[in-house]
Amino acid sequence: MPSPPTPRDHTAVSQAQLHRRRRRRATAIGLGLLVIVLAVGALTAGSSGSWDPAGLKAAATAAIPEAQLQRQAATAKRAADAARRERSRENAAVSTAIRTAPYVSAAGAETKRVALTFDDGPSPYTRGILDTLARFGAHATFFNLGYLVTPTTAATIRRVVAEGHVIGDHSWDHTDFTKLPRAQVRAQLVRTNATLSATGAPPPRLFRPPYGAFNPSLLAQIRKAKMLTILWSIDTADYSATDPAEMAQQVLSDIKPGSIILMHDGGGNRTTTSNALPLILKGLKERGYEAVTVPQLLVTNPPSSSQQSATPTPAP
Repeated sequence: MPSPPTPRDHTAVSQAQLHRRRRRRATAIGLGLLVIVLAVGALTAGSSGSWDPAGLKAAATAAIPEAQLQRQAATAKRAADAARRERSRENAAVSTAIRTAPYVSAAGAETKRVALTFDDGPSPYTRGILDTLARFGAHATFFNLGYLVTPTTAATIRRVVAEGHVIGDHSWDHTDFTKLPRAQVRAQLVRTNATLSATGAPPPRLFRPPYGAFNPSLLAQIRKAKMLTILWSIDTADYSATDPAEMAQQVLSDIKPGSIILMHDGGGNRTTTSNALPLILKGLKERGYEAVTVPQLLVTNPPSSSQQSATPTPAP
């Protein structure tokens, strides 16, 4: 006859079970506190006729241990301090380049860093390009046209800045600056920079001349405005490209440390650019390159004082 089953010993509880029970109790307590806070907020709203989000936030914060709040504040302060130091280094690198180089078409070769740049935005394509950059952990510089800044696109510019990219000046309306009198050049710079800054973006320190067209007079005027003229060393010709894979391969075959790559996020149909970008970023990563903003590139790869410009190619 089989033996009867041994009664379960309910006093023999494993250490793991104890931990699980404690976690469940802690979760229940936390949920209970949240319910209490919400109930207080609801009662306050019912009695006064208005919801008090500030009071609700204060009550919720009060439920967080003081030590945890202090750790969170210290972490946030360290991050903010690090961001300020980085911005200071980048601004110093731009200022040095303004003093020492007539313009920058390529940076130095000290590290395997390159700068992706996008002209003629903001546009509906910009958001998709930002999604791709975020997916690869890459950063870029966007040279915007002032007249395209609207209440809708201003939100895109704020996203560009919030995600660690850099905004540059590409003129108000894509006019060839070499054909304008000095007063009109200045008016375009002032108007564009003011419009971009009004979105919350930092005042632009970088300028890219429409069509890549410049002369000594324009360079001097840009320098007087305490801005750095940025050209490029690799032109993707994305305004006429139709094959994303071919475009990406052309970029990757020409890449070298310090390259500045010209692309467009506006000015026309940028489907090819949007589809080529992940191929470019994947290829850069496989080759050990990091895609950064122009100021970041200048910090680690100071440009030569004697720059040789790529032959400007008219672009939209």
